[in-house]
Amino acid sequence: SLSLSLSLSLFLSTSLFLRDADFDYHSCNVIPFPITSMGRHLIHVTCQRGQRVFHFLTSHLESMKEHALERQYQIKKVFKRMAHQDPYDVVIFGGDTNLRESDHVLKPDTITDAWCAGGCDPANQYTWDTTINKNLSVTFNSRMRFDRIYYRQASGLNMTSFNVIGKEKLISCDLYPSDHWGIVATFDIQ
Repeated sequence: SLSLSLSLSLFLSTSLFLRDADFDYHSCNVIPFPITSMGRHLIHVTCQRGQRVFHFLTSHLESMKEHALERQYQIKKVFKRMAHQDPYDVVIFGGDTNLRESDHVLKPDTITDAWCAGGCDPANQYTWDTTINKNLSVTFNSRMRFDRIYYRQASGLNMTSFNVIGKEKLISCDLYPSDHWGIVATFDIQ
């Protein structure tokens, strides 16, 4: 049994870190989205632990309300890539999706939203909350669930927890680590 914790606290750039001690690295692909006005792309890392192959994906999808069509196209490409991996492989995506409730995206039945699987806890719902987080000094109040973790259902994969992190200010500068809260999903993998 392997306990895996995937944490996301993204900056303006997108990166994915893999600890060598945990996995044997196979490949990393950076796939540009054909429709993007912000230079967005998908990062796909393939690695292995024992006989199990893992696919970790991340992206920072198109920002702002007026870019909804681009963002919806991008998340559909993410879901398609997740769905096309070997059925036994573990496939996990996490990133700043910028998805809004008004973004109508049909998620495949084999893809699970980690927040929903964790019970849709309101305490872990919002990852961008300007009612609390004043890092950007915006003059409006907004609460959104921009940051998400999706995983493809696979044999022996069980998500055990989902939490929001980074809600404590840094003492050195009286700011939060980011304008977004981070998210952590923990998985048990047989």
